[in-house]
Formats: sequence, structure tokens, C-alpha cells
Amino acid sequence: MAKKSIAIIGEGETEWFYLESLRVAKRYPFQMKPTFPKHSDWRYIFKQALQCVAEKYDVVICLVDMDVMHSKPSEMPVYQKAKIKAEKAGIRVIETNPCTEFWFLLHFLPKLSSKTYTSYEEVVVDLRRYLPNYEKSKKYFKKIPLYQYLSAHGDLSRAVSYASQLLQLAQETPEDLHSYTQIHEMLEFLERLSK
Repeated sequence: MAKKSIAIIGEGETEWFYLESLRVAKRYPFQMKPTFPKHSDWRYIFKQALQCVAEKYDVVICLVDMDVMHSKPSEMPVYQKAKIKAEKAGIRVIETNPCTEFWFLLHFLPKLSSKTYTSYEEVVVDLRRYLPNYEKSKKYFKKIPLYQYLSAHGDLSRAVSYASQLLQLAQETPEDLHSYTQIHEMLEFLERLSK
């Protein structure tokens, strides 16, 4: 079977370094697009993704943090319309509310919690209980390969289970604001592609 060309577009350094450590650990053949993100904005991400579709990538995935949409409700309808357009073009949109650090936190929680986080600042307070020196910086991410660290010191299968349950809750009651992530779905998809 021929290897697929896969582009994953994330919002910022956090996603880039997490996915790069995942790619190295699992020896996945995907590449990050752009090579290093310049803008943390869903519009830019979708524009990059559509460019990858035009470049004939087999798989295009976007990682989107939802905190901005929830903090500016007027953005949500515009985003939803753009998301539908992206999905119709064959792009997989992977959302996390509020931010990617919520996925990291799920690796460490001793039990499932439906606590709602509305911002990175709220998530990082709880995340630092398990990763005391966590910070969004190149220096930190270069020192700690995120995927490997989370897999070695946290519980990936528990994170996947929690993410699944919280995503279901968010889908069943969309009128309520819930913290959720779809990153586990992306990991499962990438694992299937690698076989």
C-alpha cells in the first residue's frame, strides 16, 4: 500500500510541537503544514488546509481551538459555515474547547470531570498540578517532547476514554458550554492510516 500524503495544520506552537513529537515517536509519514504556524486564527488554518487540498494531499486535518469562538459568539456562525465548506472539500476538522492543553490534562485526571474550562488560563492552572513547569514556549517544547512525555507519565487510554465521553456529552447538549476534544479521533485515524 502506498503511503498517503498527510497535512496537519494546527493553530500554534503547542500543536506543532505535540504533533511533531507524535510523528517522531510513531514514525508517521505526515508532514506539518505550514512547517511552523505563523497565525493563530481559524481563518488562516482553513485557508492553509484548502491550499493543501489544492496541492492534492491525500488527507488534510485542521486542529482548531474553540476558545476564541466561545469568547466572541458572533464568530461562531461564520466559523460553522467555513467548517462545513472545509469538510465538503474533504478536510477533517478536529476541535478542542477551549484549547489543546485540555487534551494534555485528560492524560492525568484521576477521574472523569465535566468541569467547563473557558480559556487556556483556566486549563493551565489544573495542568500545572501534573506538569508543574508547563509553559507555551519553544524552550519548554524543545526540552519536553509532549507526546512521549504524556504517554510515559500520563495515561493515553484514559485520556481517550475521557475525551470520548466528554465529546458525547458536548454533542448531546450543545446548548450548554462543555470542555471537549476530538484529538483522540485524530490519533485513532492516524493509527489506522499507518497500518
